[in-house]
Amino acid sequence: MKANYRSLISMVTEMARLTAARRASLPTSAYGVPSKAPGPGSYPMPDRKHAAVAKAYASRFASPSEKKAIDAKANRILHAGSETHRGIPGGREKLGSHHADHGFIRHSKQGY
Repeated sequence: MKANYRSLISMVTEMARLTAARRASLPTSAYGVPSKAPGPGSYPMPDRKHAAVAKAYASRFASPSEKKAIDAKANRILHAGSETHRGIPGGREKLGSHHADHGFIRHSKQGY
């Protein structure tokens, strides 16, 4: 069991690590600022974790126009797949605000 756990941790750590070779092999569309890709200040976003980090760094170091572009791309990555919520196609919008906010249906007759 421990061997499987260690291999899983190793695999996840390796997936999150962005080596110089992998960064250089990313398409320019995977960067928050494609004109600077793959150099410094280009904000690579190959996955959700990197998108979240790119948003944080952009808030501190990017120009306002770059921050806007980085936030837009990061939000598309971070919210990809959010069209379902608890297995219901259409997401939170189909459930109604009470259900979406609390994860269950509130019945007004019960006086909650």
